[in-house]
Amino acid sequence: MNKTVTIAIASCNNAPYIERCIDSVIHQSYNNLEILIVDDGSKDDTIDKIEEFTKDSRLRIIIKENGGLSSVRQRALEEAKGDYICFIDADDYLKNDYVELMLSKIMSENSDICICSTLFENEDGSINEKDTQSFAVMDRSPLKVTNDLLSSRNSNLSGLLSLSDSWNKMYRTSFLKEIGVQFNLPKGFNGSDLVFNHKVALFEPQYSFVSAVEYCHVLYKKSAVRRKKKELQQGFQFIISDITNEAYRANCIDKLKGKIVNLHYYLLRYALQDRLNETDGLNLKIKEVCKSRNINTLFIEQNVYLINKVGFMETNSLKAFYMLFHYMPFFLPLFFTIRKKLTE
Repeated sequence: MNKTVTIAIASCNNAPYIERCIDSVIHQSYNNLEILIVDDGSKDDTIDKIEEFTKDSRLRIIIKENGGLSSVRQRALEEAKGDYICFIDADDYLKNDYVELMLSKIMSENSDICICSTLFENEDGSINEKDTQSFAVMDRSPLKVTNDLLSSRNSNLSGLLSLSDSWNKMYRTSFLKEIGVQFNLPKGFNGSDLVFNHKVALFEPQYSFVSAVEYCHVLYKKSAVRRKKKELQQGFQFIISDITNEAYRANCIDKLKGKIVNLHYYLLRYALQDRLNETDGLNLKIKEVCKSRNINTLFIEQNVYLINKVGFMETNSLKAFYMLFHYMPFFLPLFFTIRKKLTE
């Protein structure tokens, strides 16, 4: 194998962790790498620590004004010179043969994307077994994701293909540039990788799978996904609109409207549950429900295909949420309390 792989590291105020991340990349068993670090306006000594590694000629640093994760990933994609690209976060790290195993699999099966299993590590170094199990990848034949497959009910491709994240994947760079999908979620919202991967899937890529646990994702108490008042609903509405627009561009909107509706209510449920988990007292929870319904009403007025679509809900739990949200909203705090207990 003589292909060049770009490892694109997204960095912003990661001084305590950046050395471990870079070290895990530099010492990969496969060494034909372009190590591209895009720093999103760090205010700590992250840059100083990165510069200690510049003696490695494979490493290149881009420093930009703070614009959020999507702007970092997109800049890396535009700058990448490798035949394949992996997007990783500066507070995570790689197993030694991450690149070698992924590249061997994606090339041997002539795929566009390769996915590996992920180790979820708590901040204290212990293993989060539940999340690690959830992100385990099974060895299987390559999967060509057609629009017909995407539109089929209960296909659960989001889970199978781990569409919520980019860091456990290797992409063929020419494929990404050919289809023209971009990281474009505005700064301040969660879900940069989620919307990107959903849009990529619209263009019928072939996926390969590596069961080995090769990516190490560390869970920090101060991470963006754990901050309060994340305004998830507004961010998720952007995601739904963006996926819809991309589906029109990919000429598959008629087949996928039902899946987009299902995804809208899945994300809406997630956003509302997150907000209610942060809210104390029944009256305040009901106020949050009413606020969510008002935001959703305005969104549906601009996206009429979302109206009265309970038939597109693919699970009984999501159907129950849909009915309660639209017709019996005051029962939603109880619904989420019961749901949380059932999933613990």
